[in-house]
Amino acid sequence: MRRIWSLADGFITREQPWRTVKTDPVAAERTLAMCLHALRLGAAFAAPFIPDAAAAVWHFLGQKGTVQGVAPTAALAGSLERVDAPWVLEGAPPMFEKITPEVCKQLSGHFAGQ
Repeated sequence: MRRIWSLADGFITREQPWRTVKTDPVAAERTLAMCLHALRLGAAFAAPFIPDAAAAVWHFLGQKGTVQGVAPTAALAGSLERVDAPWVLEGAPPMFEKITPEVCKQLSGHFAGQ
């Protein structure tokens, strides 16, 4: 999973669609489509380990059904070159609760093995 996220991060950083859109909108669209597919694939891989976060990503991407039980190879199905319209993304809520310093201290004490 970590490798998928690292590859996707490197890809979007290298391709820079926020700049490319000004000179080559088609290339920017292709880059963003690949990133959306990487998110979908990442959600499928992550589902057994962080099911709530994976489900949130899956839902945010507007995917049908649930991500639980989706084989990563099935998440690759479809075109990787473009996203079929309409793929409308709404604002996503935070997937993980923010850990405050107080909670961090509490968790550290809890998991310190004492």
